[in-house]
Amino acid sequence: MNNKIIKAKYNESVFDEFEGLVGSNTMYFIVNMKDIDIDTFKESIKRTARDIPIMACRMVRGFWKDKWTPIEDYDVNQIIETIKVDSKDSFYERAYEQFLQLPSRRINMRTEPPFKAKIFYNEEISNKVLILCMHHSFTDGRGTARVFELIEKHYFAILQNKPLPKQKNVSTVSALILSLNAKSFFDMFATSFKGAMQQSKFNTAIKPLLPADVVYDTNSCEAIERIVLYKADIDKLKDHYKDYNITVNSILMLLTLKLMVNYNKDLLEPSTHACVAFGTDLRRYFKKNPLSIANYSVMDSVTVRSEDVDNLPVMAAEFDTLKNKPIGLKVIVEPVMTSLLPISTQRKILRKWAFKYFVEGSIRSIQTTNIGRTDEYAALFGDTVENISFIGCSPICGFPQVSVARYKDTMTLYFLKYNDTIGIAKKVRDDFNELLNEIITK
Repeated sequence: MNNKIIKAKYNESVFDEFEGLVGSNTMYFIVNMKDIDIDTFKESIKRTARDIPIMACRMVRGFWKDKWTPIEDYDVNQIIETIKVDSKDSFYERAYEQFLQLPSRRINMRTEPPFKAKIFYNEEISNKVLILCMHHSFTDGRGTARVFELIEKHYFAILQNKPLPKQKNVSTVSALILSLNAKSFFDMFATSFKGAMQQSKFNTAIKPLLPADVVYDTNSCEAIERIVLYKADIDKLKDHYKDYNITVNSILMLLTLKLMVNYNKDLLEPSTHACVAFGTDLRRYFKKNPLSIANYSVMDSVTVRSEDVDNLPVMAAEFDTLKNKPIGLKVIVEPVMTSLLPISTQRKILRKWAFKYFVEGSIRSIQTTNIGRTDEYAALFGDTVENISFIGCSPICGFPQVSVARYKDTMTLYFLKYNDTIGIAKKVRDDFNELLNEIITK
């Protein structure tokens, strides 16, 4: 294994600093499988860590740069836990229930590497549930799927006795910027300036719906609620909006906007606008499709007048406009400029950003992360994989984050909130489910 200290990149240190300021930054990539050889899977993770050395390191904070320091006497068995599920009946559900009760699933960046895995099994059946736990300092939502894909490639290379050549990973912001075409490069600066000007307007037009109480307890678990949509449900959603050519992802954002309008009705003076924040993948701007296990996802948002949310022609036009915007580029410039400073100085700036954008945003709107279809990342396993879902970071205050992933004909939505003392994750899940049922139960 690699035994060299690695300088941490800015887009890795960011999420180490955000840990505790905005929530828990551990993400979960969940795979339900008919069968897998555990020893081969362990070896494939070991080989993946050779390609991505920080998988076997822990982060140590520094003055100029943070550092990824190799774990002493690293053994892949240190980061892989096999957990027995007592009953083979409803195996996937019982494994998931045990996962929810597992305190060791979260990652402590001071003592652990940014990746570990949980394998749930029952001795009487071959089915397994793989849960890959990854810290946001290591990669982003779409990146978790790429980690699984790389492990999968090594898995089958081992079975075929054909070692996979060392994989080159692209992980710097500069690589992304150098890949932008002239128009995107210009849009990056233009939208950054415009976004800064609009922030104060956002805070005025959209009022807080929840208090900005930031209480971080390392012993507190995330509240995780779930909705699973199957093919018949998805088809009914698409059919309901077929006259407006609205994608499934846009439908989910539309329903989230409806929730925000409904919650605003409880205010004495409701907000004039509604907003939903969404994670967007900057990999779309790469000229090629590199491995890119890194942080290339950022938050953008769509804001509309509250009175327009139920006007489908207007909303359809809004979503069409959104597709043609330089999504995500506006958040690049400011971090890149500050990354020239020592990381110890940047941390002070990051704390201000955390409250300005994440805390202030989360008490006014719901943040969503949709990593989309995951079929391509499990192509080698084929029908062995029965479902894939994704759980993103859990915010510390305000509304829960909604994490979405689709595998074949199944879409899974998670509603997650850190230290949820008021049951807001369950409330939002139930309210969202009610909006869905108004459509799919007709």
